[in-house]
Amino acid sequence: MPERRNPGSHFAKICHHLVYHLSGATGTAQTVNPAYNNKQQQENKYRRDKIRFHVNISAQILPLPTPKSNRRWSCRTALAAKAPFQLRWALMTRFDLAALRAVYDLPFFDLISRAREVYRANWPEHEVQLCTLMSIKTGGCSEDCSYCAQSAHYSTGLEREALAPVATILETAQRARANGSTRFCMGAAWKGISEKDAKFPQVLETVREVAKLGMEVCVTLGQLTPEAARQLRAAGVTAYNHNLDTSPEFYPNIVTTHTFDDRLATIRSVQAAGMSVCCGGIIGMGETEVDRLKMLEVLCGFDPAPESVPINCLMPMEGTPLSEQKAVDIFQLVRLIATTRIALPKARVRLSAGRTRLSKEGQALCFFAGSNSIFYGDKLLTAANPGVDADRSLLEALDLGITEPKPLAV
Repeated sequence: MPERRNPGSHFAKICHHLVYHLSGATGTAQTVNPAYNNKQQQENKYRRDKIRFHVNISAQILPLPTPKSNRRWSCRTALAAKAPFQLRWALMTRFDLAALRAVYDLPFFDLISRAREVYRANWPEHEVQLCTLMSIKTGGCSEDCSYCAQSAHYSTGLEREALAPVATILETAQRARANGSTRFCMGAAWKGISEKDAKFPQVLETVREVAKLGMEVCVTLGQLTPEAARQLRAAGVTAYNHNLDTSPEFYPNIVTTHTFDDRLATIRSVQAAGMSVCCGGIIGMGETEVDRLKMLEVLCGFDPAPESVPINCLMPMEGTPLSEQKAVDIFQLVRLIATTRIALPKARVRLSAGRTRLSKEGQALCFFAGSNSIFYGDKLLTAANPGVDADRSLLEALDLGITEPKPLAV
């Protein structure tokens, strides 16, 4: 393998020139046309920051080959697309669909190796976060999500359960913490919640009690009003899960009772309230690989970026329209995880539902490609999940550490 260049090498200098050339500046920062208004200058700065981001990523994961001759790569040859993949990547201003497809379509071992380098650069601890997910209100949901056994539109045999008492939820959270979970996520099967709902005060009380355990508190409660989001944040919610599920184009094939834009509106409320966004999708619902990348393109446009990205493999539930769907190809799953890791290097990529359909070897590939979080426990809302002992054994066999819970305040 060619020797990796020092960050202060000629490559870095070339990238410096590329930043200004591609951002609308005509030379150095001092030579920007004074006729540019403030908006134009802000746009230029935004583009420079984006390019620097990709320069940093490319410098982390791809060595610069040594030219056969002694001549050095120039900015002109880079712009002529004769430079290595590393420099061509630096020309991208963001991970749009074309950029994501270029990454996703890399030779498999090149892709996962590069994803691993990004992972190692951003997550040096080599630890896996354990998360526990509890259904605090089950069944009877008014939405017609085609994958969900909790929808009232389908006969799945699932028994409805009212909102669980605070004490019951707290007991489960305490047990989860004792088993090593550092995040406790509570999910409720309803369209959404607002500050005017009679059940909202109980939800806030539950959040306050769970937050005292020193765990990350995540909730997934459907659509939110801006005020409900603010009150949840004040109560102690650190992250809000609201998956996009799939691409904007494929979304109407999965859900008709709300829209993709409705999902984005809730995410905007969550971000405005100061909560982290946990947002990903489900694969294996009949979508194409391009649909998955289109979903990832939307995630890459979030500002700030998602704190965590759960990637779920469909668990076909009897009675739902997707009950006959086949299992996802493991190599497609690994490609998506690797691409997500490269595109969103600071996010936790959570290997979520569907792990019971993966072999230990398949899960190991997912961890290598950049997954660093799992849902832990034998049940995910209504779907089966590997047992605690099985997960502990797998992580130990792979020499992966576990993120430790924070000490309780005395």
